[in-house]
Amino acid sequence: MKNWFIGALLLLMSVTQIRAQIPRTLSYQGILSDTSGSPKPSGNYAMTFRLYNIAQNGAPLWSETQVLGTTRGLFNAVLGDITPFPDSLRFDRRYWLGIQVFPDPEFSPRIQLTATGYSLRSQTADTAQYARTGGTGIQGIQNTDNTLAITSPTGPTATVNIRIPLSLNGNWDAEQGALEILGDKPTIRLTGGAITGTESWIMHLGSDGPGNLSFFRRSGPATWTNVLSLATNGNVGIGATSPFAALEVYNSPTSRDAIKGVTNAPAAWGVVGVAVASSDAAVYAYNPGAGAFRCNGGFYQYSGVFVASPTSTTWTTNKPATVKLDDRTPIKLFSEEAAEVYFSDYGESQLVDGYAHTELDPKFLQTVTIDERHPIKVFIQEAGDCNGMYVTNRTSTGFDVAELHNGSSNAPFVYRVVCKRRYYEDERLATQEEDIRYNTHVLQAAWPEVLRKAEEAGARMEHMASSHRDRPQTKN
Repeated sequence: MKNWFIGALLLLMSVTQIRAQIPRTLSYQGILSDTSGSPKPSGNYAMTFRLYNIAQNGAPLWSETQVLGTTRGLFNAVLGDITPFPDSLRFDRRYWLGIQVFPDPEFSPRIQLTATGYSLRSQTADTAQYARTGGTGIQGIQNTDNTLAITSPTGPTATVNIRIPLSLNGNWDAEQGALEILGDKPTIRLTGGAITGTESWIMHLGSDGPGNLSFFRRSGPATWTNVLSLATNGNVGIGATSPFAALEVYNSPTSRDAIKGVTNAPAAWGVVGVAVASSDAAVYAYNPGAGAFRCNGGFYQYSGVFVASPTSTTWTTNKPATVKLDDRTPIKLFSEEAAEVYFSDYGESQLVDGYAHTELDPKFLQTVTIDERHPIKVFIQEAGDCNGMYVTNRTSTGFDVAELHNGSSNAPFVYRVVCKRRYYEDERLATQEEDIRYNTHVLQAAWPEVLRKAEEAGARMEHMASSHRDRPQTKN
């Protein structure tokens, strides 16, 4: 870098009258010198001044270019004289000045403004000092730049009547905004009327904990009930003060529904759940005591798997399948109920000289139990002329069929085999508690991954439930 500078910020004009407006300009004086410290030759130089809210990088909040004359390197500049400082530049926080002398790049490091520059902020205090009257607090506040700032939370109180509509202007960046409320638990109360009965439309916007933003509804004198919370991690809770999921809806012990999906649009859904990962559930319902999922009407499963429960499913009605006739009329077909848990398979075969042996499907055999205590059951039906048939020699993998009276026909036949489902061999007319034990055994033996996910999901749900039991939903 060819040039160097030494400078100091000076206030251009002091306050001569207590109610006079302070000019929004700053005086800057510096010396241009070369790398050896010798002043630059006298002459005119194009200089650009910029203000930043960070010491390095970032976009300038304000800039202007001036052509300044120097005498033995000395120059004087009035910042804000050509390009006024914007209203958003309030000098209520730290700023850094960057200087560039054409054609060189901007000098580094930037210069941090000292207290002199922040005297521009004193115009807020000018009128506030005269607004005080002995012992009665603040009677009125008027600022010359159409702003209102009350910075002492322990100072006098005031009632401020604001013209309607109220317009707050601010920039969306890391340092400033239209409205800023500071404190451990900042609060805004929006009052729409007095309490009538036990509820009111008065709303309370504030923080229910470190970093959380919450909306409260006034449910009684000095009592506020949480209705919506936004956590720092982005989770949203409706009735939940510390949402555990991306969206958590909690209904305190009332008769209201927690979530209700209603649509009047054709070919639309009241509630839609989508899971991107194959190991996730699109919709998960949990209730350790009663029904977790209730459907009054049509339940449609577009794809995937519907898991009613990891250990037990309770059906109090029939279990139909809906099919359509040729004329598109939907009808119901119903499941056959049994006192025990069986799997069935069907097939057909044929006698050869009055005899046939049938081996069962190997995949089917992996789903059932066939032993002395749980033998295979075979039902046959002749499909041709013969002396009759009977089943013999039932094994763990198949059975034989022979013709009566030592016949030697080649008659075909169809058959149905019924076997006990593996892991449910001894379940019969079980109670709900007995069924849960059998289902748990199945999960432990054949589906440990499902049991693990169910236990993890149950732990999450229990954590959510316990957080509501342990955390009060109202505040005073």
